[in-house]
Amino acid sequence: MIQFEDFGNHNAFKFLKKYRNKYCMFNDDIQGTAACATAGLIAAERITNISTADHKFLFLGAGEAGMGIASLLCQLLRDEGVGADQLSQRINFFDSGGLVCESRSGDLTPDQEMFAHDMPHTADFAEAVRIVKPTAIIGVAGAGPMFTPEVLKEMADLNDRPIIFALSNPTSKAECTADDAYKYTDGRCVYASGSPQDNVLVKNGPFQGQVMHPGQGNNVYIFPGVGLATVLSGARHVPQRVFLVAAKTVAKQVTQEEINRGQVYPDLDGIREVSIKVAANVMDYVYSASSMDSIASFLPEPQDKEKHIRDRLYSTDYPDLLPEVYSWEESDSPKNQSS
Repeated sequence: MIQFEDFGNHNAFKFLKKYRNKYCMFNDDIQGTAACATAGLIAAERITNISTADHKFLFLGAGEAGMGIASLLCQLLRDEGVGADQLSQRINFFDSGGLVCESRSGDLTPDQEMFAHDMPHTADFAEAVRIVKPTAIIGVAGAGPMFTPEVLKEMADLNDRPIIFALSNPTSKAECTADDAYKYTDGRCVYASGSPQDNVLVKNGPFQGQVMHPGQGNNVYIFPGVGLATVLSGARHVPQRVFLVAAKTVAKQVTQEEINRGQVYPDLDGIREVSIKVAANVMDYVYSASSMDSIASFLPEPQDKEKHIRDRLYSTDYPDLLPEVYSWEESDSPKNQSS
């Protein structure tokens, strides 16, 4: 199994498209990030009470991460009944050249062209928010704090519960802090970040006095389970739908208590159990007839996938190897030897 990342955009997409159905491989920058972000959006439905299919998205950044999320989102929206003519209309991009629109046609990659809509061009992200009127903004550009107070206030004016995902790493490149996101949206936003953020006490708005726990959209929720399922099933290749299965599984692992705290990802201290659930559901898909037949090469198919996985996990809990702890007195220690 090959996992490749940190390739240039052009090469990353080219190699993934060329080899994805020939070899057992995936790209974590494109597919892992996509699944992680999609998991957060699915979990956010329980806070916003709005289906992901009814959202309008504006991405800051049109590279591997942004285009990967958009691709997986299109798959999710198709499953939820969004027609082909409406798919691209729900998704918009803003990159180093400004808002991706028809007037920029010819300067865009083929993947970006499908999201070049008939709308005015602007190089100002706040103005882009006013033009697109998104319900969710997703930052994956690594360009720093571009979710300014003006942008956050605009999102709060447009939406009752705006989705603000500032997913760029490290913290210095994040689009905004959790503190600013809650401050300038009156505590109403659904926030997630790429790097860990401290809990925030909301000081204004309808959630005044409530402590929000920002979710961390880290690919660690996705790739360990996907990789484990791939290895244990002997998968010949890794279909794109695997990452949608993983995203839906992670979203289901968010408890109601975590949702009440504003989280859209499970606590990281439960990551081992999350990974087992992801691996089990991915294995179910890989062995299913709907997964393009015989992707799995290890037979017979395990009937209890979770048990099969748990029996094969590494454990970091080691038993004591000695019946007692020996303590040497100085007189018993070897002389003139280094320890």
